Amino acid sequence: MYKFLLIVLLITLNLNVQSQHVFNKQYYDTTLNSQNNFQRCNGVMQTSDRGYLVCGVGFNAKKMSAIKLNEHGDTLWSFIADYGFNGSDYLYTAIEARDGSFLVGGMSADATSQLSSAILVKLDRITGDTIWTSKFNLISCGDKCFSIKETQDNGFVFCGIRNYVNNLSQLMDSDVRLVKIDSFGVQQWEQTFGNVGFEWGQSLEIAADGSFMIFGTTDSYGEGSYDAYLIKTDSLGNMLWQKTYGSQYGDYGSSITKLQNGDYILAGGSSVNADTTVAVAIRINAEGTEIWNKRYTPLVRSVEFTGVKQLATGEIIVCGDEQGDTLNNSYYGILKSLDVDNGNVNWERQYQLFEDDSTQHYFYSMDTCSDGGLVMGGMILDRRGINSVVGNSYWVVKTDCAGNEYAWDNDACPKFVELEEEIQNETGFNLYPNPSKGNFSISGMETNEKLKLEVRDVQGKLVFETDNLSQETNSFELEVENGVYFVTVEGGLKNRKMVEKIVLMR
Repeated sequence: MYKFLLIVLLITLNLNVQSQHVFNKQYYDTTLNSQNNFQRCNGVMQTSDRGYLVCGVGFNAKKMSAIKLNEHGDTLWSFIADYGFNGSDYLYTAIEARDGSFLVGGMSADATSQLSSAILVKLDRITGDTIWTSKFNLISCGDKCFSIKETQDNGFVFCGIRNYVNNLSQLMDSDVRLVKIDSFGVQQWEQTFGNVGFEWGQSLEIAADGSFMIFGTTDSYGEGSYDAYLIKTDSLGNMLWQKTYGSQYGDYGSSITKLQNGDYILAGGSSVNADTTVAVAIRINAEGTEIWNKRYTPLVRSVEFTGVKQLATGEIIVCGDEQGDTLNNSYYGILKSLDVDNGNVNWERQYQLFEDDSTQHYFYSMDTCSDGGLVMGGMILDRRGINSVVGNSYWVVKTDCAGNEYAWDNDACPKFVELEEEIQNETGFNLYPNPSKGNFSISGMETNEKLKLEVRDVQGKLVFETDNLSQETNSFELEVENGVYFVTVEGGLKNRKMVEKIVLMR
């Protein structure tokens, strides 16, 4: 029953949806319309309203930007900001907080000092207006934020890089940086990790016990010039252990995701030589011990993984880019489905928006979606101009669970589509008020029998249950944190199971 419920929770953020959506779209800044205009989407996530938030850099690499999309990929609002002094401001990552707002993170650079600050900006979900902004840096250091997670106390933790420079602004060393802040963006503590070489933390996960797993790259430790680097800390950021994964080549870590059973998948790449890169995926247990380690050779010359997620079906999906040919130097965005037990490829797809052989397409980020599909964000380097670069643009692709980008394949995704259609045909029930301050009532029940009621958070954790739901006993109070929860009613004349979403906002 729990497995069935988990799948239902993952696909049912809004039970009124009548169909799934797929699209392949470019988002281009037409205000500049200049050659070599640099724009790039570094982060993508699905939001609780089934839309999407993408973030990165625009205005010829000068301003950070974020775009809120609806479920069809249409733009609802844009956020554009420049917090530096004529330097480059980038966003790399975005999350949706429990209170419904968005938090984006990246860097803000000063053109005079050549230094940057890690920066976090909290945005209103409806308008994109700034709620607060916080910078985190030290004098004579350059900092960046690459990955953010929300903590149980409604604060946030982020990882990234701290660059150390000399008085000539030359880079001398770098460390992994981990910072904990409260819900208002005020720093509570920070930790750095590294040695005499260069280290950075690219991706972050929070373990079940509140500890942190930071995945990135090091050249201070390991086997080769660079190695993928994993750090386990306690809930205060104190290192518990560190491990490297690599070869005699230059290896690097791009993304980490936690599996349903508590293991992890690490994804990245390995530079065999100046012309060849192979993609790498590694499954480890909670102590960092390898279960399998796979290298995926390119069809032509180079392939790398930049993002990794697990579907409710258990399969692993990785995204990245692959070189299509050496003559025109074309690149495609890619998806690969991997078997969770051994890392073998189940299927693989290539993606592009323009079929011109010289145009380059890259995926830098991905997220799983409530309808069972996938969304990827990246960049198109548009080379359709004659012997010139037209410009770079945001690129977002939404697919079904099998990677189809033009039509939803019901046969390929039966576990998601059939369950959702079955639930939509139910009579259902009503929750009110919704959003709620903690107290809510249920109406629309068809029977006088006592029913079972369960409330779970977005991770599937049970936070409330009762076997005493009836037409007379239908009001309850949730003593949990603000956020999105799923209310399941089970039983009745047809022994049905129905799910509705409730939002707590105190």
